Amino acid sequence: MRFWHLVIVVIAILIGSTYRKNQKQEMSRKVVVIGGGLAGLCAALEARAAGAAVTIIEKEAKLGGNSAKASSGMNGAPTAPQFALHIEDSVDLFMKDTLTSGGGLCDETLVQTLVQESSASIDWIEQQGVPLRSVSQCGGHSRPRTHRIAQDPNGRTTPVGWGIMSTLQKKAQDENITLMLSSSVAKLVTHQDEVTGVLLQDNQLVEADSVILTSGGYAGKPKDKENMVLKEFAPQVTHLATTNGPWATGDGIKLGQDVGAAVKDMDKVQVHPTGFVDPNDPGADTKFLAPEALRAAGGILMNAKGLRFTNELGRRDVVSNDIFQHCTSGHDPSLAIAYLIMSEEAVNKYDRASISFYEHKGLFHQLAGIEELAKYMALEPSVLSKQFDLYDLEAKNGSDQFGKSVFPSTLNNSMAYWVARVTPSCHYTMGGLMIDDGARVLKEANKDQYTPIKGFFAAGEVTGGVHGRNRLAGNSLLECVVFGRIAGKNAAGRSH
Repeated sequence: MRFWHLVIVVIAILIGSTYRKNQKQEMSRKVVVIGGGLAGLCAALEARAAGAAVTIIEKEAKLGGNSAKASSGMNGAPTAPQFALHIEDSVDLFMKDTLTSGGGLCDETLVQTLVQESSASIDWIEQQGVPLRSVSQCGGHSRPRTHRIAQDPNGRTTPVGWGIMSTLQKKAQDENITLMLSSSVAKLVTHQDEVTGVLLQDNQLVEADSVILTSGGYAGKPKDKENMVLKEFAPQVTHLATTNGPWATGDGIKLGQDVGAAVKDMDKVQVHPTGFVDPNDPGADTKFLAPEALRAAGGILMNAKGLRFTNELGRRDVVSNDIFQHCTSGHDPSLAIAYLIMSEEAVNKYDRASISFYEHKGLFHQLAGIEELAKYMALEPSVLSKQFDLYDLEAKNGSDQFGKSVFPSTLNNSMAYWVARVTPSCHYTMGGLMIDDGARVLKEANKDQYTPIKGFFAAGEVTGGVHGRNRLAGNSLLECVVFGRIAGKNAAGRSH
């Protein structure tokens, strides 16, 4: 009996030793994430959950990037039944809308991954503690599927990008996640065609088993210098203002190209129709975004003559082009300014507290009735009254001359109106590094044939292929979550 007892003890010791050894090996996997926006934090959290030791390198002094500024929402389909909203939607409809918006340039495999993982991604964000329970229908969508944060019991609303990023930053405060702020990467380190770490600008070497690039796009306007990536690939939009932070300069794309990564669609830059024109600084290169969700709540667009000229819920590229066509002052396209007008019904549907925030910043003006609105726009009240009557009649009939079929709010007889001046602004870069559906960065092997670069992953706006010619509202946050999580899991799971 004693003999067998001894054997059992020895076996238990050996099993425990093996487990501890395997656990140590698992924790010894090192993953470096370059970029601290949503894609970066999703990648870091999933890599950490898979047992890796993670280092996040962010060139700015704080995390967030453009993800923290996102305000329209995050797409998911089908999710409504679980929220008791009774919206009929499907993966197939969502995929069709995304491909249509992309104008034939989307990588269908990536889009399929995006939409198939969308519902699970909404669930995952909810599990982190962010209630994405407010759903609207934004431009280019055939169904309401863009989720924002619902009002709390006190009537307060948290902007969706800020809410998600604030929550995930707290989740990233983990002893196995090292955060390096104000740290710029000089180059990726490779050995025998495999990415093995990064070299910082101060010559510090950070070794890794896998590197995940989540550094964002290239539509920003840095102070005191040109955005050379934007100038090289999309000079046609460099004269426009931008909604991006000055950090969005395409550094990561150049890092990838230096190790052989392929790029695609680099000339495709989304011009968002509605960047706020600040009356105190109308010529500012950087505009505060007037989110598409404002139009999804019932905001309309008018030109200086008091005429509507577009389907406010059309694709972003179409609405931007319509503003350029109908609202340009003189021959300078940067002076294409439209009026964004919301009734009291639309303001309540969107969120009065958020509108008050825009008012406080001087971007929206609240006016008492149609007479005051007409005076602000230098028009006769009868001009606006006639247009509002026509709009409400078209809303009742379910269609208008511009192809609009969704009318979230009425216009006439509102006790107050809110008005802002808006202009098309660079917003999102659809081009970037080529990846596969496992978020592996690709290099060209032969003509039109691509293979993964070992140890190298990417997610978010630094990549190309998902959005084609034009991105749907709500697909940027979704892309970050879907491919950020995939990148984190795959990077942590690589064998040594």
